[in-house]
Amino acid sequence: MYPINRVLKCRVEELGLTKKEIAEKMGYKNLSKGISKVHDLVYRDYYSPFFLKQFLEVVPVDEFVLELAVEATESIFALRKKIETERDRTYDYEEAVLIERTVDPYILRRTQRKVSPWAFQNPKNRWMMPKLCPSFLGTIKDLGRAEALALVKEFIKEDFAATGGSVREAGKIICYYFVRDFRTACQLDTEGNVIRPNVRLVSGEIVEWSRY
Repeated sequence: MYPINRVLKCRVEELGLTKKEIAEKMGYKNLSKGISKVHDLVYRDYYSPFFLKQFLEVVPVDEFVLELAVEATESIFALRKKIETERDRTYDYEEAVLIERTVDPYILRRTQRKVSPWAFQNPKNRWMMPKLCPSFLGTIKDLGRAEALALVKEFIKEDFAATGGSVREAGKIICYYFVRDFRTACQLDTEGNVIRPNVRLVSGEIVEWSRY
């Protein structure tokens, strides 16, 4: 409770007043509403200068005590506002850092087994690499989600057809991932349909099927 609420609670208990009595003296025709507001002011973290003024006309409080309580309460409000402002600045900074660290879009082909990175030393085996970077990905960030996924879907269908649905030494193609940026990735089936819209990323990489 704020300092002002504690002072009012003590004063109400000292005078032996009920919430109903206070609401009636304040002139509330809707007693339920009046009792609820009185309860918030006396027993909860509620502070309204206008309502407090009305309340004090019915429940007088020593001016010196009241002044200290109001000053302390407003100091807490000011501090909370400052903390919230700093928190917003921190979020904005973290967002800026995140944008700077964003990765280039790519598509990841997931197969039954992982192929040893040494196999990719042979240029003839480069097509087996799970990370795919078709040229259209260079401009995909400028497109909306639906447009981007449409292009990715067509590429996946072409890739699946070209590979015959499997990769030598790696086995059948199970699914694909589309990593759009540092935070955004989704899983798609072999026909390019989204089956999981949000896939966990760590440093821009798929956790469940790490890059080579």
